[in-house]
Amino acid sequence: MQLAFRLESEGSMTMANATQLEAALLNLVINARDAVAGRGAIEVHTRVVQMHGDAELEDGRYVELCVSDTGPGMPPEIAARAFEPFFTTKPESKGTGLGLSQVKGVAIRAGGTARIRSQIGKGMAVSLFLKALTPQAQSSASGDAPNAPYATTGHCRILLIDDDAHVRDALAELLRDAHYGVEAVAGGLAALQAIDRTVPDAVVTDQAMQGVSGVLLARVLSETHPRLPVIFMTGYNDADTLKAGLPTGTALLRKPVLFADLAQAVQAAIESASVVSR
Repeated sequence: MQLAFRLESEGSMTMANATQLEAALLNLVINARDAVAGRGAIEVHTRVVQMHGDAELEDGRYVELCVSDTGPGMPPEIAARAFEPFFTTKPESKGTGLGLSQVKGVAIRAGGTARIRSQIGKGMAVSLFLKALTPQAQSSASGDAPNAPYATTGHCRILLIDDDAHVRDALAELLRDAHYGVEAVAGGLAALQAIDRTVPDAVVTDQAMQGVSGVLLARVLSETHPRLPVIFMTGYNDADTLKAGLPTGTALLRKPVLFADLAQAVQAAIESASVVSR
């Protein structure tokens, strides 16, 4: 597999959440990696484009961030639904935790949109169009905004459990960017061993894992550490039914999970646990 970058040296600034944009880009690259299956090429490129008379976008300059691949492409009927909430072509136990609908949401919050171009047998490209700042806004924005939007109190420690190494590494890095200390493990048994060594401030766990599932882990922790907050991630369509089997107080996020929602759930859980323990 080949990964190439083609970035304009004189680009334009855009006002976007850096952590969310990083998660969106990582998700697109992982999707492209899965599409080429180790036998193709992926390219990430940026350019500044001028939009005029576009049905979705206001007239003006936009920064296009595009991830393209040489994979099998996406049929038109699938491409037409790709940005629908909760739509996925992956098995329930697979996925990066961030779907194309939420990738598009990142672009929309930056004043733009997202679009797909695809040809069967020739690959596909997903472009994020982000509203470019005016020169005056660029000058005032430079150096003013912090990279991490979530303020945490003290050095809170998160135990992250997911048996997909790519998902686990990506979420761990993003949580660290939000100033959490993170220990990441691959399954429920490893999580219980980690908690025996040091009890974290919160647990973030996937559901579909070999051995000890996320539900079983949450039930065990409710008995052994009843004040330990647990944030539960699942891609199952019957998440409401699944929630009924979780201990009271367990936070549940449906996949695809937007990192902003995860970070807010973690912070809320830690703050709630702190109040209870006083």
